[in-house]
Amino acid sequence: MVFLTILAISGSATFNKVINSWSNSIAGTVTIQVPNIKTSNDLNNVAVRSERIIRELEKDSNVLSARLLSKEEVTELLTPWIGNANINLLPLPQLIDVVLLKSTEKEEKALQSLVYSLVPDAIIDNHRLWFEHLLNLMKGFKFLTSSVASLITTALILTIVYATKASITEFYEVIRVLHLVGAKDVYIATQFAKRAFSYAFKGSLSGLIIGSVTIITIAILVRRMQSDFIPDLYLWLDLVILLPMVAITAISITVITAFITVLNNLRSLV
Repeated sequence: MVFLTILAISGSATFNKVINSWSNSIAGTVTIQVPNIKTSNDLNNVAVRSERIIRELEKDSNVLSARLLSKEEVTELLTPWIGNANINLLPLPQLIDVVLLKSTEKEEKALQSLVYSLVPDAIIDNHRLWFEHLLNLMKGFKFLTSSVASLITTALILTIVYATKASITEFYEVIRVLHLVGAKDVYIATQFAKRAFSYAFKGSLSGLIIGSVTIITIAILVRRMQSDFIPDLYLWLDLVILLPMVAITAISITVITAFITVLNNLRSLV
């Protein structure tokens, strides 16, 4: 159960990291596409039109930065989609990366009005629509993994309760003898708790080792993808704290549950 809990909690932490990373990277970011139209008029040249937009955006107090992406950057963005084709032969638009101080609907409409007044055929993409769907999907996965972790914890507690009751029934005669010689309920419950600790420690240690190896392996595989779309999933500091805490929590739950279960059942057995 420790192994499954580690997978569930690590998954929840990873999805949370992905959500925060994507939200921070996309917040206030707008991409402007300036179509590459062949024309004999120099004023309609794509470079001139792009510079016209950037020059006006730099005057806007709500614009933190407006930067024209180089051909190398555009090529790097397109390579995963179209391969190593000769991109220079394609009539690609020029891209302007804009970072806004405020990204409210009012501010974005003001930006659209400004850009369209300068270049009517420009395309403005704030990434919000498709990105919100993606974030909702990630939040759903996060909720699912958190729910799985809660279910596993509940199952662990119930398993300990029933296993402890079975042990009490098994050692009923021993418990009666201990009571006859003056042993207190707390002493007997402590012995059961120690026994539960022994089993929980061995099981949690095994689950911790297997879970750690699994999570680290997944992190390495994701790292090798080298995708800007997927953020760095190396949660080394998080894992160092999180994974042992899962094992410690499982042991604590086992010991406390066993102790309380024995105390509650001794009164009815003896």
